Amino acid sequence: MNNEQALANDREYAEAIRHLRRRRIRRIAVWSFCVFAVVAIVVMKKGFHTKIQQAAKKRAAMAAATSTNTAAHQSSTFAKVGELMHRADKQLEAKQPAEAVKTLQEAVAMGPECLPARLHLAMQLAQQDRCLEAAEQYRAILHSNPDDAVALNNLADILASNPDGKLRDGTAAVELAQRAVSLTHRQNSLFLSTLAAAYAENGLLDRAVQTAREAVDLAAEQKMPRVGELIKQQLAIYERGQSLHQRAVVNLKYAMDTTAKTPLKSTEAASEAVLSPLRQQLQ
Repeated sequence: MNNEQALANDREYAEAIRHLRRRRIRRIAVWSFCVFAVVAIVVMKKGFHTKIQQAAKKRAAMAAATSTNTAAHQSSTFAKVGELMHRADKQLEAKQPAEAVKTLQEAVAMGPECLPARLHLAMQLAQQDRCLEAAEQYRAILHSNPDDAVALNNLADILASNPDGKLRDGTAAVELAQRAVSLTHRQNSLFLSTLAAAYAENGLLDRAVQTAREAVDLAAEQKMPRVGELIKQQLAIYERGQSLHQRAVVNLKYAMDTTAKTPLKSTEAASEAVLSPLRQQLQ
């Protein structure tokens, strides 16, 4: 029995050793797998990030190339628009307003985002009594730049005083003119006169009279006597309870300052302060 018991004990010991070895082997296998998995994940992650970085660099290069091409195209377009605007100025000097309008229309078609060209076109259309077309151009300008004071004022002038009742809109004229006056800090006598006309068209004659008087005082302060006299004529109409489209009024656009012997800053000429530097940039 002792020999049998000893043999049984040896077998149990041997089995226990084999069991421990199998557990150690499994543990080593598990750890090896975990290490391999971690290494694989790190390698894959690094490769993934590398691919992301490469893709990002590629997109950045493509965006830079596109931006460069776009800038070059815009620069070329603006240069051509500037040339057309210069040609239109020459045509106006040669007393060819119809040809100038066609040239400016070509400029706007070539560079619709060039607001100075569109503003120049709108003013020439208005001077040729094509006020419906001029209003469309002013609205296009304001769609791109709601704070363009000249476009606000000129559109308000059309809506407030045009003889065609289909074009007039007193309420809209007041809103536009108020915005133009606010943007110029009530320091433009002609913008104030436009606001007065808008008030009158909207039936607000007391405000029209008050604003026209303010415009007269400002014109005197700014040493623009001829403008002041013309606004006084408008003021007299408001004081009689009428709006501008009901009575003929001397055209402010072509008024001459008898003291300085130079064209006054009319509704259109006032925009030259905006157009000149921009036109120089385009050339």
